[in-house]
Amino acid sequence: MSDQKHGVAVPARLVPYPSSISPEARTSLARLVGEDDKPLNASYTMPLPEDHAGWMAIKAAADGQYAMAVKKLAGTPFPAPNFGRSLMCFEAV
Repeated sequence: MSDQKHGVAVPARLVPYPSSISPEARTSLARLVGEDDKPLNASYTMPLPEDHAGWMAIKAAADGQYAMAVKKLAGTPFPAPNFGRSLMCFEAV
């Protein structure tokens, strides 16, 4: 029978960011979601494996997204690394 169903339809829904992660982690996740509440990488149609130009276009689009994300972080202070703590973790391994 060619009219058989081949999957399950799942209605659209909003999956909340986990409450178990830090506000900073939730902010990082939010940067990966577009204004339409869809993951940014879900907007691409994947090219065929042998389509080199298509893959280069995907790469260029992803590079643009990363550039925008980094630009938004400009001027944001990052905490200085705590090398003493890092060494302690390294020694514990």
